[in-house]
Amino acid sequence: MMEGFFIIQKGKAMYSLKRVLEIALSGKHNCIFFGSVDLMPITIEKFFIACCLPCKCGRFFRGACTCSDLDIQYTLANIPSRQLNLSDMYVPINDLRQDVDCERINAVHRMQERRYRNNKSKYNGNLSRNGFEKYCRMDFEAQEFLKDAQKFFKCSMTDMDKVVRVARTIADLEFRETISRFDVAEALGYVSCYLHLKRRIV
Repeated sequence: MMEGFFIIQKGKAMYSLKRVLEIALSGKHNCIFFGSVDLMPITIEKFFIACCLPCKCGRFFRGACTCSDLDIQYTLANIPSRQLNLSDMYVPINDLRQDVDCERINAVHRMQERRYRNNKSKYNGNLSRNGFEKYCRMDFEAQEFLKDAQKFFKCSMTDMDKVVRVARTIADLEFRETISRFDVAEALGYVSCYLHLKRRIV
């Protein structure tokens, strides 16, 4: 197990929903919450936040799931593929009631608007891979950590793009231009449950 990874283990996951919402709203990242209820996605400007069942019983990430791999595959197949593929964050949750720091989020929005003033992307959530080198500067430890993560999870470049975009927003919330290893590790946590689900159905 690699130090610093936020990985779903034995159906147990700990996330601060306030933190997740803060990141999703700040970077305007498409986000899917895997919970015990299936709700229509909330569209906010040009991104969405959705709540979906991870399996038939809804307890996949609680360690009490009795669904077969076929059940999980069937449930995921019912989530619109565009919604699933365009999301940057996939987070298991139990409660949707949280307050967020709107002033901080607005400050991060202004930071991104200044950064991307000459780019077609306006927020981190719709930044393409072509802009990573210019706008997502990482320190050496973060770069090495990201490479190790890709090898560890055996995931695609598209999955890694999600991690980079979210890590950019995490660094922005701390008002830092350079992305650190800890930013990458936290961002990876918001993608790892999706990677875990994909392993079950391959």
